[in-house]
Amino acid sequence: MPVAWVPIELHIAQQAERGVNILTKEQIKRFNSHNESIVLTDKQLDTFLRVQHSLGKLLYFDIANLRDFVIIKPAYLVDVLRSIITERQFWPKETEMQSTFRTMQKTGSLSRKNIYDLWKQDMFEHILTYKEFIIEVLIHLDILVAERRVIEDSSPSPHEVLKFIVPSMITKPNNTKYLKKFCKTRTSILLSYKFTEKVIPPAFPYRFIASFVDMWGVKNYKNKKRMLFSDLAVVEVDDKHDVAVQVIENRVVVSLIHADKKEHIVPTIATSVQECLTAAIHRISEFYSTLSADSFATDQRSDLHIVMPFEIEFGVHCKKHHVFSVMTKYQQQANGNVQNTKYITMSAIPRKKCDNDCEGLGKLEIEQSPSDKHLRRLASSLEITDCRELLIRLGLDSNILNSIQDKYSPSAFHENDFKYTAMLRWRESVTDSSFTTIRDAFGEINNHLLCEVLRDVDVDDVLKSLCIREDQANKTPTNITLQELSNHIGNSGIQLAAELGLQRAEIEEIQHAYSCKLLHQNKEILRVWSQKHTLSQQLKI
Repeated sequence: MPVAWVPIELHIAQQAERGVNILTKEQIKRFNSHNESIVLTDKQLDTFLRVQHSLGKLLYFDIANLRDFVIIKPAYLVDVLRSIITERQFWPKETEMQSTFRTMQKTGSLSRKNIYDLWKQDMFEHILTYKEFIIEVLIHLDILVAERRVIEDSSPSPHEVLKFIVPSMITKPNNTKYLKKFCKTRTSILLSYKFTEKVIPPAFPYRFIASFVDMWGVKNYKNKKRMLFSDLAVVEVDDKHDVAVQVIENRVVVSLIHADKKEHIVPTIATSVQECLTAAIHRISEFYSTLSADSFATDQRSDLHIVMPFEIEFGVHCKKHHVFSVMTKYQQQANGNVQNTKYITMSAIPRKKCDNDCEGLGKLEIEQSPSDKHLRRLASSLEITDCRELLIRLGLDSNILNSIQDKYSPSAFHENDFKYTAMLRWRESVTDSSFTTIRDAFGEINNHLLCEVLRDVDVDDVLKSLCIREDQANKTPTNITLQELSNHIGNSGIQLAAELGLQRAEIEEIQHAYSCKLLHQNKEILRVWSQKHTLSQQLKI
């Protein structure tokens, strides 16, 4: 531990001994300022808090809504959880509170008023002082899921949410015939996350289900029955697409269901669902993986790399059971059913190629420095090996390049995110980042790629190919339209944000605030864009 950290750590320890559970960031800064001989900078203080958090000495969540407070006694969170997540034998004796817990067991529903009432009990009233912060922590940890509805205005912030879902308290099993009726060969495709361990950590399914229902609304089936049970969760992506999740032994089984038949499943929705769920399960798995030394593997570029404890499988329906296998492509099955890769792939719209007589960029163009959008397009046009070779020729340090590649290697990111971010880092590190410099470093790479980088997609051709009328494309999208659009983006959010003109700082803030929560990132990207272009945004942009 650095010597400079000792005074501030002693200050925090003294506060904990006095019975203090939570400190504001400002209080810690004041403690720090009293250490006249050793005062940490704001950056050093943040590093101290993050390291202490990683060591389990305190809880510091460095995201927008939570970084203003620090839980200096981690055991305090156990008391908070105990106030909501508890066995029947420990329920309060009051009739109203028992009714609250019975409702949670049946449907998982819990209102903000219910939470406050639980915290008014003598043993939990200390929580009320920081009630808004604690609720946001529970949302961040997937203990509470905020119930949200698609509305014309922007989505409410957590402190405006009045109703929540607590998946870990649901004990009622599925008693509907939904799976038998809809989850079958004709209407659904299967995906599985198979864990290498025979037993999934007990809390894992609850966290995943919470993350899952936080993305899309819980489906209401016959007689408005909420499809959220102890052994099944079903959400409604739109009026034609549902997603069902079950935990079966050491598998998380995901069924993408179409109301009519699986051939009508929209490819971009299938892709987005897979990518969003994979990012969510990666985020949760990463938490559990860090608890075990066996989950780390060495690599040439880094001392420690977390190995995800699951593999993705694709499945088919058989008479009695599902059959799964690890594949990169769907194959013909013995029973004659074919599932095509078109359900899980999405291709970019190509830009017009140069004519044979094209001489490349003109003098004015070649002297320009590429914008964020130009660098994104260039990055997406290059294979990873070609991009690395180009950046090394341009002078980007290989250690920096490797560090960026490691950061963007998890499945939560699009493969172009690494290349695009590396391009941005290169541009920041040099004084001459003109297209001339890039062209000279290209070597055998096709120089006409630079022409394509500067060339926008012909929107009219795209609209024609998608059968979208001009008057429809010129409409300002409603919030409902943007919400629906977010279901088609998947892990391409950063790429879309760059094309929409969001600044790098805006994109990074969104990534940080919604780490590995792709659907939330995509919704926020579209929200920020719509607010910045309230007078000019159109669907065809």
